[in-house]
Amino acid sequence: MLKLEKRVITPNGEPVDYADQVTYQIRLRHVGGSQPIQAQIRDELPYPLHLLPTIDGGNVVYVKVESPTNGAMPLQATLDWTGNPQLQQVVKWEGSILPDAEVVLTFTVHVHPLCQANQQTFTFTNTAQARTPGGPELVDATTFTAKCPGYDATSFDFELDPITHTLDLDDLTNVPVRLRINSRAAVSATLGLFQQPDGAGATPRFLDRVTLDPNVLTTVDLDLRMEAEVSDELALPDDYTPSAHRLLRAARRGQPLPGHAAVPAPQRRTAAAEHPHPPA
Repeated sequence: MLKLEKRVITPNGEPVDYADQVTYQIRLRHVGGSQPIQAQIRDELPYPLHLLPTIDGGNVVYVKVESPTNGAMPLQATLDWTGNPQLQQVVKWEGSILPDAEVVLTFTVHVHPLCQANQQTFTFTNTAQARTPGGPELVDATTFTAKCPGYDATSFDFELDPITHTLDLDDLTNVPVRLRINSRAAVSATLGLFQQPDGAGATPRFLDRVTLDPNVLTTVDLDLRMEAEVSDELALPDDYTPSAHRLLRAARRGQPLPGHAAVPAPQRRTAAAEHPHPPA
């Protein structure tokens, strides 16, 4: 019986940097039996991954073939091509494996994901195949995630819903608003949300802490303090919307604290008319 195992080695973790390298390893083991078995391995790389040569004993090698148990031959693989117009490299090995012996193929590839506009990461899936002549096919797949050009681990879009409910101008200490955060990041992230009052030296007010999953739209309900922003001389229109432009900037710059976002104080917006105080 044959046992197939495919794995990917990412030395610096995931997502892998654009134009970086990863190493694939294929292990085929002959479990049990009493006679040598003929076997074949085939691994078609997803486009545009391509093998990088290494120097082994003064020779240029694309695929390193080993038999830790000294029971597999030959210790050499071949490199072929398939596909049109996108050429894909195919790693092949064919040989004999003694009972309870194994053959291991190791090769390094260059990572160049083909990403869409504004795409943050790309997931590569690579499948190895093995079989005996005329026998059933074995498959094992592995995946890894790579960064696209322009990758931003703190890539978030913020949008505050318009305030459509009636505001009590005598009590502006807890004005409910709804914030929508669209995470385009490739990894989970935790943000602290703060309200940034206007004025030099104003201390940010902590609102909430939220954990965002990758590529998920999250809705957060917050209470803002607006007593310093409006007065009884100012009426708000029905579709009043606090500005969120500083929120996005604060999150990307890591202000006021690294990895936190500041909710800006609502901007003053006049209604149809202002009402001055009546004379005394």
